Amino acid sequence: MKFLAGILLFAAASLATAAPAPGDHDYDHYGQCQWAGERCNYSIYPALECCPHHTCYYPPGSPPGADGYCCED
Repeated sequence: MKFLAGILLFAAASLATAAPAPGDHDYDHYGQCQWAGERCNYSIYPALECCPHHTCYYPPGSPPGADGYCCED
């Protein structure tokens, strides 16, 4: 029984110290932005987002979660 109590205590301590999940406004704080011709993917963490004035282009027929490529606006 002490073993189960120890596991539960460890799990509770781990959850208490875990980092918060990122929100949409947090992408600028993780990783670097991608320039024209580089791959982009918003469905992974940390997101591979395009730099300002660039748009992520996905080729027609791309499956969900596929990489795109950054293009200048």
